[in-house]
Amino acid sequence: MMDEFKESKKPIQSGFFRLKNGKVITDYFMPVETGDWVYPALNRLTAAGIKFRLGVISVKELGSNISIGRYDLPKLVDTSTFCWANASYAFFLMVDGEDKDFTLSALGMEALDSKKTPKRLQEVTRIVQMNASGRMERLSYKMLTADDLNHLPELFFDGVIFIRKTFAVKACFNMPDGYEKRKMIALINKNKIGRLISRLTIEFGLVKGLAVVCDDDQLEADVVFHESALKKEVFTNDCKWMFTAFRHPHIHTAMWDMQSMFHNHTWLLTEERFGQDLNSIIVDMNQQVSEGKIPDWILYQEEHGHHEDGTPSMEYATTGWKKTYQRWQAAGMDIQSSSNILFMAYGSVINQMKAALRKKRWWVPMSNAMMATVTTREALELIGGYDFGNIPRNVIFYDERFGVVLPADRFTETADLHDTWDQDGDQAKFIRIKLWSSADPEEFRNTFVIPSDLEVPNTPEEAIDVCVVIRSPNGPGGYSIERYDAERMPFMRAAEDRIPVINLMDAPPAMATLLKDVKVGEIPSSANHSGKLMSKDNALSMIQAQTCNPGVGQYANAVMAWSAIFGPSYPTVMPAIGNDIVDSLQQTADLAAFSYIGDGVYSMEQLLMKKAAKDGIPVDKFVFQTRFSALMYETVPADLILEDGKFSKMNDAYRGTLGKIQDIVRVSSFEFRMNASTRNKVMEAIPDIKPNTAAWALQFWSKYNAMLERADAAYKQKTKTRNISRFAKAFAERERTETVSKIVEEMYSEITSYESGHPDKWAVALYRWIIDPVLTRTKYGRSDRIIFQNGYEGQDTIMDLLIEGIRQLDQG
Repeated sequence: MMDEFKESKKPIQSGFFRLKNGKVITDYFMPVETGDWVYPALNRLTAAGIKFRLGVISVKELGSNISIGRYDLPKLVDTSTFCWANASYAFFLMVDGEDKDFTLSALGMEALDSKKTPKRLQEVTRIVQMNASGRMERLSYKMLTADDLNHLPELFFDGVIFIRKTFAVKACFNMPDGYEKRKMIALINKNKIGRLISRLTIEFGLVKGLAVVCDDDQLEADVVFHESALKKEVFTNDCKWMFTAFRHPHIHTAMWDMQSMFHNHTWLLTEERFGQDLNSIIVDMNQQVSEGKIPDWILYQEEHGHHEDGTPSMEYATTGWKKTYQRWQAAGMDIQSSSNILFMAYGSVINQMKAALRKKRWWVPMSNAMMATVTTREALELIGGYDFGNIPRNVIFYDERFGVVLPADRFTETADLHDTWDQDGDQAKFIRIKLWSSADPEEFRNTFVIPSDLEVPNTPEEAIDVCVVIRSPNGPGGYSIERYDAERMPFMRAAEDRIPVINLMDAPPAMATLLKDVKVGEIPSSANHSGKLMSKDNALSMIQAQTCNPGVGQYANAVMAWSAIFGPSYPTVMPAIGNDIVDSLQQTADLAAFSYIGDGVYSMEQLLMKKAAKDGIPVDKFVFQTRFSALMYETVPADLILEDGKFSKMNDAYRGTLGKIQDIVRVSSFEFRMNASTRNKVMEAIPDIKPNTAAWALQFWSKYNAMLERADAAYKQKTKTRNISRFAKAFAERERTETVSKIVEEMYSEITSYESGHPDKWAVALYRWIIDPVLTRTKYGRSDRIIFQNGYEGQDTIMDLLIEGIRQLDQG
């Protein structure tokens, strides 16, 4: 692989390569530039005119290729300028002229042989929007210690960084000139930028966290952070600093994820509540569309997450329809008049529901809930200088600048309940409930599940409004219950008739209580880290270990299966505490630890099956099929009982609802358009169009609709594999967006270049032909995608011309 890589001196397309014998080989190579998103560390090489190649391959596939003799790992390491691996991918960097030393010096960086170096090296391939660098002596920063903060607990401030507005604006200067750059700077200046996932690499470490952009006079330096944010495994070695950041949307639709559901299915996320949320999807969609709106839980769905190993949340051609909808609605037009906007809205739901099924999950938005990042009030007040006025100090509340703000004492008290959390991007579900208790809730107070001074009524009629907080990820007993400010918590899918009334006595004990009688082991280590600069031997050991990394999935599935079968609880024997297992698998590279965890999780699975069989407890078929590993199938006890339990019934209901939505989408977007006011206004104002105009419209529509369909087909071909690299997918999606943007530009240029002028009238004529069943010889008219197709953000489209044309019609 590396020999071919080294000799080619050319970019290699991401994706599949088919050999002459027909065998498909998957080699992924990372594109360095991706539109407005760039790899700043790698671009240091480009800026210096240094040629390089970076090979990227999943550790699973690398291990398979090593086992069959296709790759020689020691040779790959030996021929690399630098290489490393995390839990997902292995990276092999080759820099021209750097054939001797094993180093990242060409990037102005170095890495130490330390426990968490695999995680820290993600900075090399971090893809971001904002980036800046400079000489260390010109960097204004302040690292706060306990002495600066009245010796308050470290957790109050862990993971949050504060940066000045002028510093943030300067970090936008290196972005490509265009709409996105202008928008980012404007949002910063208007205090609307929200939170930023940020990294500041300096000569003695890496400062990581979720940044808050402040007015300059609020801070003593350009960058202010608590000492706990400094990680020393990676640093610069050229007397320079490097800052990177990208926007981090901090409010999303709360979904019925499997982990939260299995761990809370007996009291909060019940079968009954699932049915209510599922059955109301179609009703909610149709009702809000009939009112001229797209439901907020569709607009705020988290379709693309930024992964630690490199790929970001971007605006693609497939998701940018939301901006088109907002512009169309802002112009005073009704959304029913666009079949494409409705099709994309309904289609996004279908796509998410289908994708979830392929991953053995469900995609159902929760009622009266939201997903958001968390930050402590004290960090914002003491470091950022913010003032929250008369908002009570004992409530949680949402602020569009920060996410959900929590009292620091509750954030600290509940840390163990949430299996530890910090403020560098951790998110949680916030679910509104009405709470009462049939018995004294003292145990829940003592374990911090509820605030110590919360008075809980003893009848359901007196139940009080509170909010359940569930961090993602979570475990059995991993929740807390908080007071909230009703005016400042924008719960989505709000529905008073779907707010559960819950008896606190039905809730599971706190996580620590559930773990009290569990026999928990300790993870061993075979890694002897030198703390010195990484060597080829260190890299070889790191990559070898990662090819044996069992991943967190098997452990998470085992605990979910246990909770599903026996109720929220833990196996009586576990290899280690869950957070330690996750940290070991996702942040380190330790062969002994990986082997121990893999064996321990397998033992947990065996214990689960034997206990269920011995106790005669039926196992739900859906749980068995989706949470049991392949190895478990081979050792199923003969007396294990499988049944179509409640989870199987929930899955059947999910599939049924998906089918209904698919049936609706086939015709509903067109049916809505047939009765839409804007559509009918155009039909009435223009009773008919001339034959030559109709012929032009048919030719124009056919040409550009076909071009868009070809772009769709090309993207589908490149991403059809289930195991496509995230890097390759990000590149393919960006490539598709660029292709579509060029088509949108060509459409717009053609229609505005006609000698007769009046492009707005041509746009109206095109729309008039599209919506006419008679002229198009169809039942409902044609798809209006070519009009409402968005390109890159801020790009002029046919829709803009149509809006102007309809306004001219209104004026007579």
